[in-house]
Amino acid sequence: MVASISAEKREQKNRAALNRLRKEGRVPAVIYGNGTEALEIHLDGKEFRKHTGEGPGVMDIKVDDQVHHVMIREVQRDPVKANILHIDFLKVERNKPVETEVPVHLVGEANGVKAGGVLQQTARSALIRCLPDQIPAELTLDISQLEIGDSVTLGNIALPAGVELLSDGDTVVASVIPPQAAKEGGEPAEAEAADEEKEE
Repeated sequence: MVASISAEKREQKNRAALNRLRKEGRVPAVIYGNGTEALEIHLDGKEFRKHTGEGPGVMDIKVDDQVHHVMIREVQRDPVKANILHIDFLKVERNKPVETEVPVHLVGEANGVKAGGVLQQTARSALIRCLPDQIPAELTLDISQLEIGDSVTLGNIALPAGVELLSDGDTVVASVIPPQAAKEGGEPAEAEAADEEKEE
């Protein structure tokens, strides 16, 4: 079920007004795209966080008497406190496919890791295309059968119905390497650091 959030138009746009909104628990945001004029709004921060932790970043935002079907394009956060400073929403149509990045989540413990190998994850997201309401929160990839020397790619992911993979299916997501190879992989960086210390 798509979340629904109420918002208000943002009339004042200076820094003092934005800071005042944030102190009141409101988050400044903008809705744009789909051939419409950008609409600057503010919404309740707690309500937004409550809904965004449960699924894909697609929701309905009600402003006055109009409902905007949107997907989250960007969330700006304070680099120190991590609280939300601003949100960009992209207006979308329910019956028109969109392209978006979704995270790739590994599940299970690889047999190769149990045997002493080291798991390396080299891809953490994938570009997909689907209808807005079908955007998955994440794509899962079972790695439990991986032995030492094995790898899995984006093409091994079982996609939900209606979801098309746009990223290269041959892109390696994770692999299990021998423990000795993992140690050797760390030596160049360690040696470089040692050389820098000698030069100092």
